[in-house]
Amino acid sequence: MDEAKLAKIREQIDRVDEKLVALLNERARLALQAGIAKGDRQIERPEREAQVIQNAVASNKGPLAEEGIRFIFQKIVEVCRTIQYNKTD
Repeated sequence: MDEAKLAKIREQIDRVDEKLVALLNERARLALQAGIAKGDRQIERPEREAQVIQNAVASNKGPLAEEGIRFIFQKIVEVCRTIQYNKTD
């Protein structure tokens, strides 16, 4: 692969990464709002977390493997749960 083509692909990856960061922050803001809405109720809901991960797996069209999607979304859920625990009302 020539260097110019590789540089172009890397630029595209960088733009996708920027979009991913924006979407992850949007999701984190929503998770924070959900945590605030829960009030004193339990933050961690394993059945909901499993549903979120399953929804992500179901919407996967590849080329990422199911295991990769599961891993990524488990981490997203963990981080967002931490945000909910650390919320300030």
